[in-house]
Amino acid sequence: MTAHQTKMGHISTLQGIQSALNEAFQSPIAAARVQDALNNCIQSGQKLAQRLSDHAQALKDAGISIDNADMEAAAKVEMNSGSKITPFV
Repeated sequence: MTAHQTKMGHISTLQGIQSALNEAFQSPIAAARVQDALNNCIQSGQKLAQRLSDHAQALKDAGISIDNADMEAAAKVEMNSGSKITPFV
């Protein structure tokens, strides 16, 4: 599974949560606010996923690839920062 597919899977999960929350709220105003906030989040995530995919494709088109040395460097950054780096492959 590519990083782009993973991100789109997360967005799909958000859409499922959005549907469940809409059913849970009794107040139409609160439900509308949750709906708006989640829609904004989903749209931002979709735009980000597309941008990352576009950048990854531009790197590939330029002949740049992610190899083992890049993955080892990413692992070092992850270990020292506590963050997770997902390669665009």
